[in-house]
Amino acid sequence: MYTFKEGEYLTERSLGELLCNLFGSENVERQFKIGVYKADFKVGNLLVEFDGYRHYSQSKTILRDFALHDVAEENGLRVMHVPYFIQYKYVCEALGFADKDFGYAYPNGFIDAKALRPKDFSTLGCLVFSLQLDSFSEAVKTEILATMDDLDLTAYKIGTHYDGSM
Repeated sequence: MYTFKEGEYLTERSLGELLCNLFGSENVERQFKIGVYKADFKVGNLLVEFDGYRHYSQSKTILRDFALHDVAEENGLRVMHVPYFIQYKYVCEALGFADKDFGYAYPNGFIDAKALRPKDFSTLGCLVFSLQLDSFSEAVKTEILATMDDLDLTAYKIGTHYDGSM
């Protein structure tokens, strides 16, 4: 069983270890290929993508994510995105394992001083961030919002009013 160390935040590597702990390593496929795309992980009919900075700053990566959703849906699969600013406890809850405790709970949000912040996201990244943030529970959303400054909040508001035009 993987135990998170104090001060350790969720990464793609530790997300894979967490999924293996929850579902058994024999049930977790890494770098699952679907069409011309690859998902970070596949567990049953669920694709799990760890969204690092590029998923909020590079249009090419963001558009690839939208295309992956379409291909997954065509193949009877769902996609779960795990943003870099979300931590293991929320992932456990979202996957139906709210009772699991793997150790230290690093807080959700933009805690690390080196983290890419919403004010640094592309316009499309602001849209994705706004959609994701609004899908979290109020407790998680409040925790994330508490780590944002005024410019981050402005970027979030831009994303909530984005009409899709470029």
